[in-house]
Order: sequence, then structure tokens, then C-alpha cells
Amino acid sequence: MFSRIFCSASTSKGASFGILRTLATNESSTEVQKVTTTGYSFRDKNGKTRAKYGVFWGKGDARNSLRTLAPGATNVAAMLEALIDVAHTAREEDVPPPLVVYTDLDLKGPIIPTLSKWARRDFYRSESVQKMANAELLEELHKAVQGLDIKIEHRPSRAPGQPNPVTSAILAGEKFRGKFDKYVDANTAAGTEVPEGEERDAGGRISHSGRNWPRFYTSAVCTINQKGFTTAGYATFFIDGEKKSRVSPYRLIPYPITLFRANLAAIEDALKEALEKKLDKVVIVTSSPHFLKIWKKGWLSKSGEPVANKEFYLRIKDLVAQFEKVNFRYEAPKPTEPMWKELAEKASEGLHLPLIGKDRSEYELTIDEMTTDKADESIPLVWLFKSGTNLNPGLVWNSTGKVSSTTGMPQALIEILEQAKDSKMRSIRIRTDSEKSVRTVEANLKVWRRNGWRNSLHKPIARQELWKRAADLLDEIKVSWELMKEPQEEDIKRNELLMPLAKQKKSESRKQKISRDLRPSGEITKSN
Repeated sequence: MFSRIFCSASTSKGASFGILRTLATNESSTEVQKVTTTGYSFRDKNGKTRAKYGVFWGKGDARNSLRTLAPGATNVAAMLEALIDVAHTAREEDVPPPLVVYTDLDLKGPIIPTLSKWARRDFYRSESVQKMANAELLEELHKAVQGLDIKIEHRPSRAPGQPNPVTSAILAGEKFRGKFDKYVDANTAAGTEVPEGEERDAGGRISHSGRNWPRFYTSAVCTINQKGFTTAGYATFFIDGEKKSRVSPYRLIPYPITLFRANLAAIEDALKEALEKKLDKVVIVTSSPHFLKIWKKGWLSKSGEPVANKEFYLRIKDLVAQFEKVNFRYEAPKPTEPMWKELAEKASEGLHLPLIGKDRSEYELTIDEMTTDKADESIPLVWLFKSGTNLNPGLVWNSTGKVSSTTGMPQALIEILEQAKDSKMRSIRIRTDSEKSVRTVEANLKVWRRNGWRNSLHKPIARQELWKRAADLLDEIKVSWELMKEPQEEDIKRNELLMPLAKQKKSESRKQKISRDLRPSGEITKSN
């Protein structure tokens, strides 16, 4: 299966009639599931602009939905929300059906290559430190369609002056979901056939080796109020023989909100706490038998496709790899036992915690907040000159005059910090002409570390081991950054020390080029 997303031009009037025919003939029994979406803005009774989206799966289909977004949302946001809704709903099936989705969204070109291009720069604007409009929704849509057999076509849902056929079909006595009905699954244990006390190791095999290991118990709860608002909370509890820690309550933030995702978040946080306690072996006890069922299958469905919530699985797998041994065990909650009772109470307490999203606050810092103009002259200084400028690239130490041709990150940072550590330094100043290097260390690195060394697409960070080494060194040595907005006389003087290295590098490059040019045509060289 793969994501197939296309945009094609169409006329509004003809498209409207095509939509109506689709609404009339779209049956859930067809091999390819056709879904029609709409997104638009309107003014409410107070004159404020609002946005709404609709998703029509078919006549009488419980998956139909019609939702008004929070104030401030735009029609484009509504169109994106509709597509995300379709993708998440499709993933609820063990084997998602092939989909053809009609949308009001018109990007004037193919969507999937564009999304992929934007994803490679984490949905920042080109050559800018600012996020794109609707960046979070674009990112979520990009993630949601991965692994689905889906085709998305631009087809306006209505002609000017005509009623919207999508909302009309949904509202004409049709059955459709409430605001968040599909995200509450109060019984994720149904049909899992996992016996009480089953325990499996990191490879999904039955294990009995964890009897005397430290344990983290986890529990989760998910509720929906009368207004249709869904919340989920979870809690973790550590036990090691007679040692016990306080129960920690949390609130599930990432959309969509489900009981199973709350259980996954509890397992992830329990593993993080175990790492903080520097445990080599641990048993994570979960009240979700469904987790054990899909963990043993490597998070794959019967068809061999990844099941939903793969991002949690990848993060949990990364955490497991940092232990000597990890076992997962299923135990049904026992409300009469004090420990389980306290877990349930704390999980419920998590429902009322503040709604705080994933912490990426470092991305909001300005370069002036990351650097200093008032340096402490007593702290050792090293210059880091980037490549691609009129200055010679490399490192120059103020105290010794030592030079190095290393400029790439994080290698240059590691070299600086390791030399500082060998010299028993506790602080270091780095003066650089590379704003990107400052942002990478002071913003990106901290967010990557907090999020399990994965980027916003849940993919592993490139050169992860090197960045981990740099992060560990930064725990020992404090770095203050100075930015050369315009090189001063002292900067230029220090840069001249790199001239011999620069000449040597150019000479080596010239020799390599001559060697390549003189090589007989068709000659195959062996690489070590």
C-alpha cells in the first residue's frame, strides 16, 4: 500500500453534479471506498467568521461527520481537518480500504510531493525561520496518509449560489457521528484474547524472567462529556521490592484522544522514568491487553501493514533499545486493591490537568535570546567559522591558537566540548558566524532530546549517536554563544590562522580532481 494523492482541475458546476451522483451511489460495500468532504467558512449570528467541515461516507453511515471548528479557523483549515478526519477514520479498520477522497482543497498541483517537500524542512517556510500557515494541520495530514491506499482529488463541493450537497446529505436525517464519538473506545480489551498475567519481552516472545525486576504499573481513563468533548488521563506507579514512588498523573495531549493512545502514552512515560532511574531491567505492567497483542506481532496487521499509532510504537521501541532487558505484562485493573485504586484516581486526576501541547518552546526563541553580547572574558573562547563564506572555515582556540578544519555539526561541537572537558573546563564561549549552528544546538537539539531523538514526523534524527554525544557533553560543560553579525578585526586576525589549512585543503581537492580527470574512461576503482 502507498499514499497516492492527486489534484486535478474541474469546473464548479460539473463538479457539483458529480458530487451529487457520488453521494447517491457511494455504498460501503464497494471495493474502493469513495468519500466526499467539504470545508468552508461562514459568519455566525454575532458576525464572527467561523469554519466548518463535513465528511460523507455514504447514506446512513455512522462515520459521517459535520463539525464546526474553533473560532479563528479558516476555510483551508476546515478542508485539511476533513481530510485528516477521513485518514484517521480509515485507520480504525484492521485493513483500511482503498480510498478515493474528494476535497475542496486546491493546491494547483500534486499534493503528496508538495507535502513531502515541506516535511523535509519540518513545515517551515522556504529560507525562513517561520512556520507555514496551517503547518500543524499539513504535518498531521502528511503523517495520516502514510501507508494508506488513498487518492485525493480536487472537486469543488458546490457551485456558487447552490446549497452544499455534502452538508445537505448529512443533515437530511442521515446518521452521523457526534463531535468526538469515534475517539472513545472504552473497551480496547474486546476480542484481544490475551490471558491475565501474560508477559512478553522486547522481541514479543513469552517471558518469565522479570519476576524480580523493578516494575512500573500504568493505567488510563478516557471520558466524553455531555458537550461531546473527549479527554484522557493516565498514571504511572513505580515499585522495586519495598521501594515505591509516588503515582504521577498525566493528561493525553496528541490528537486523536482515545483510551488506547492514553495507555500507549503511559507506557512511553513509564519507560522514560525508568531510564531516569538508570534501571537496566524493568517490567512495564499495562492494563491494555491490546498492546500485548500487537506488540508481539511487531505492530503489524494480518495483511502485514503497520497498524495505527505507529509513532507511539517507534518511540517505545527506541526507549526499549536503551535497556538491557524490558518485559511488558498485562494485568487487569483490580479496583479493590489500594495500588490499583490509587492508579485509577491519579489517572482520573490527569483528566483535569492543564491542556499543554508538546513543548517546542525553544523554537520560539530569537537569535538574540540564544546569544550574548556581554561575554565573560575569563571564560575560554573558541571561534567557529562556517564554510561557504569569504572567511576560512574551521576552529580557532583563543588560549592556545590551536586550529582545526572541522566545521560540520555536530562534529565541530563535539570536538570543542571534548577538548574543553580534557582541559578541565566547565564553561566555554563559542563565537561563530553561523546562526544556523546556534539554532541547531540551542533549539533543535533540546527538542529532539525531549522527544526521543525523533523529528516532528517521528523519524529518527540523522547522526543520532553523534547528537546524543554532544547532548551528554553539554550536560557537563556550559556553552555561551556569540554571533559574528559582522566580523571584527580580532575575528579576521584569528581567521587568518586557518589560512594554511584552507590552502592544504584546496591543494588536496585539486590533486583529487586531476587524478579523476586522468583516470582512463571506464576504469572501475575499488573502494575500501
